[in-house]
Amino acid sequence: MNYQDFELEVRPLGGREYELVIIRSPAGEGREQATLPFSELQLKNHLLNVEVAMLRSGNVRRMALSEEEQAVQDFGRALFDFLLPAELRSAYRTSLSRVHAVGDGLRVKLRLNDPKLAFLPWEFLFDSNRREYVCLSIETPLVRYLEIQRSIPPLKVEPPLRILGMVVNPKNYPHQLDVAKEKQRVEEAVKDLQAAGLVELQWLEGQTWRDLQRELRRGPWHVFHFIGHGAFDTARDEGRLIFANSQGNADPFGATQLARLLADHKPLRLALLNACEGARGGTELFSGTAPILVSRGLPAVVAMQYAITDGGAIEFARAFYESLADAYPVDAAVGEARKAMSFAFEQTVEWGVPVLYMRARDGVLFELAQQPKRPVEAVREPPLPTQPEPIKQDKVQQPQIEPPQQMQPVSPSALRQAMVEGLNLDELKTVCFDLGAVDYDNLSGNTKSSKIISLIGWFQRRNQLDLLTGYLNREYPHVLRNVDLRSNESDRLNDDVDLFKNVLHAVSQTLGRGGVTGVDEVAHYTDLSQEIIKRVLESLQEQNLVVIDKTLGGIWLINLTDKGEAQVFSTIGKYSEQAKEKPLSSAPTQLPKSSNFTPQPFDGIEWIEIPAGEFWMGAATHDKQAYNDEKPLHKLYLPTYWMGKTPITNAQYLTFVQDSNQGNPEHWKNGRYPDGKGDHPVVYVSWQDAMAYCQWLSKKIGMEVTLPSEVEWEKAARGGIQLVINKEQEANPMPQRIYPWGDKFEKGYCNNKDAGIRNTSPVSQFKKGASPYGLWDMNGNVWEWTRSIFKKYPYKPDDGRENLDDTLVLRVLRGGSWFVGSRGARVSYRGRDDSGYRSSYLGFRVVVVRPPSQP
Repeated sequence: MNYQDFELEVRPLGGREYELVIIRSPAGEGREQATLPFSELQLKNHLLNVEVAMLRSGNVRRMALSEEEQAVQDFGRALFDFLLPAELRSAYRTSLSRVHAVGDGLRVKLRLNDPKLAFLPWEFLFDSNRREYVCLSIETPLVRYLEIQRSIPPLKVEPPLRILGMVVNPKNYPHQLDVAKEKQRVEEAVKDLQAAGLVELQWLEGQTWRDLQRELRRGPWHVFHFIGHGAFDTARDEGRLIFANSQGNADPFGATQLARLLADHKPLRLALLNACEGARGGTELFSGTAPILVSRGLPAVVAMQYAITDGGAIEFARAFYESLADAYPVDAAVGEARKAMSFAFEQTVEWGVPVLYMRARDGVLFELAQQPKRPVEAVREPPLPTQPEPIKQDKVQQPQIEPPQQMQPVSPSALRQAMVEGLNLDELKTVCFDLGAVDYDNLSGNTKSSKIISLIGWFQRRNQLDLLTGYLNREYPHVLRNVDLRSNESDRLNDDVDLFKNVLHAVSQTLGRGGVTGVDEVAHYTDLSQEIIKRVLESLQEQNLVVIDKTLGGIWLINLTDKGEAQVFSTIGKYSEQAKEKPLSSAPTQLPKSSNFTPQPFDGIEWIEIPAGEFWMGAATHDKQAYNDEKPLHKLYLPTYWMGKTPITNAQYLTFVQDSNQGNPEHWKNGRYPDGKGDHPVVYVSWQDAMAYCQWLSKKIGMEVTLPSEVEWEKAARGGIQLVINKEQEANPMPQRIYPWGDKFEKGYCNNKDAGIRNTSPVSQFKKGASPYGLWDMNGNVWEWTRSIFKKYPYKPDDGRENLDDTLVLRVLRGGSWFVGSRGARVSYRGRDDSGYRSSYLGFRVVVVRPPSQP
């Protein structure tokens, strides 16, 4: 397997603030800022949970995760979310899709430029989208990487690989090792390799540094395997291994000294450090010793960051050394060993104990002259320049990559037909999983055919159909065998007609029945030109599928029927003269004003009317904290709509769960939300979960309920230009206000980081921070999903950002949450995340955007 790099650098900015920079990836470069979401006390508690999970690993077979294992997974999810905020996560997903499409793996390289982060167990990074730990696959090996300008060529080795083992057990050390047992478990791990002549293991007789120096001279040795104790020298700020002196007593040996001792022996390419149970500070040993050894010249170091059981140590060593003997790169070998541990012992998290530090760019340490198996290849990249290339702000760049060989252009209808006939449901799920960026559950539709249409559409909109067909040619060659994917002009039109019909259904759902939009928006949804769309309409009309009526002020009224499906009505074309009299609405349809209508309360949801009128969208002109994506400030008009006074609460969401087939949020126990939190906002809900709630509520109250667009959300939080001040909020009616209450942040007006709660709070707790219309919690408490796709300003309602059909995009989040600072609590601040993402700080509120149809 070839590997491409996803190299991520973490740069401290002060306190808990960090800059996260993609140095290189198949999807280009990028950067974002993020806040480490843990206080020192929270970190200590998380690390304690990890240690407890280690102690209890593999003892009992269970159907579900234990409390400790769930805590480790939650911690890993939080670390993943910190490390890969929304846009960087999108680059990661795209990188996965690109490497998988050509049969490569993605090597995740972490550069941690803050010592405070080095001790965190990044090996437990949990990808919620793929529902898996990142490092539990050789397709995504995780490396703590140190950039060294001098390249390290692989060492040509005639088997066997020679391992020098050393067990040190000072007689005056408080925690004594069973030396015979320690040796036995390593010997057990490599006995088959020794019998095959692939590995040679020799134990060092002495325990002093002089004994080690003497034996190294008698080499060559390829691997140094140390078992013993470690400590941390706070005065020198480095780790130490505990050797013995000539009397057999403890003799601490600093990491710098050890590096000097090992680095001069060029055949030595790897050190494996196992600080066994009882060693002080396994994490300190790792963070203090391993990076020094690597920075001083050793190509790779594997260290144990926690104590490890006998069974775990044997399984790791066996699979690790076997993989090295099979010429795997060291990071892939560690990945194979992790998997072996996870398979051998159920309900274990010990696979996260080994940690790999590496300076070899491609992970290849040895070139074996006689390889018993076909080796895993690794990409050899040119050396990095001394300074990285400049990184463009606020954008993940898409580099030009060489697509796999195939016929172009591709006919989407032929591809869809081939996939429908050639893939079963399980295979389709595997395709989605392997391509990384696409979660099967997030694809629209309930049938295999509709899922395939959504999948093809996702790649087509990104001009990446070549990645999908390349993957299918490699992994499922029978699907495209004898299928002509070429499209001539006639086929192109047929494809356009077919795709347009499917997209039109989604457009209709987005716009609502009788909605008004332009041809350019339809073109955006389908990647078709207006000329092609007109040809498609003519073709549909010839088939009696559409009726074009130009009597309504230049509007085309389309009546589409599709073989037994319910009729779908939508209006497409130019805006009518009546619609042109007002600025474009950012709501999904042009809605009439309401004079005597308010949605009826349901399950405690109180509706607040947001009257029609203009407002300012974007960062205030005097806002010094504004980000570029909040600019420019621009004026928009919105018709009347109604918004829930608070975010949806746990109690309200429970009604939905009990009345539908929707699953519980993952932190609920036995179908119930946490005790005492019925009036807290519901969390751990994805965009899809929130939309499912809206569809359910629409049926319950007989009105169209949805998530607010980010325009509707911002007006409700900031107020309109012609604002009638709510009685609860008489201060600062300025229409460009930075916060719902004015221009100055007020501690105690919202549940953000400054409130010190560090968790959700009742939705009615911060009434002082009400918006001008009287809505609560419009900043702080939880981020709120909107229906809008994240795109640049100025806001344009006809550029596809309100498309509800595409679930594989970044959706806008608004309002900040309990862990953001004052900057993130501003009304113009724009968050975004994957629509399938769930977290302890994500919730939602709802809107009604139209009254019931008038008779």
